[in-house]
Amino acid sequence: MIGRVLGIETSPADVAEFIRRLVFNTLMCDPLT
Repeated sequence: MIGRVLGIETSPADVAEFIRRLVFNTLMCDPLT
């Protein structure tokens, strides 16, 4: 997942999933998980 986020075979679905996880983790006040 990290590789794709950094630009290796990144697809819109991967970006959307990453954003959802990032937003969810931020809202839960635990961005490290």
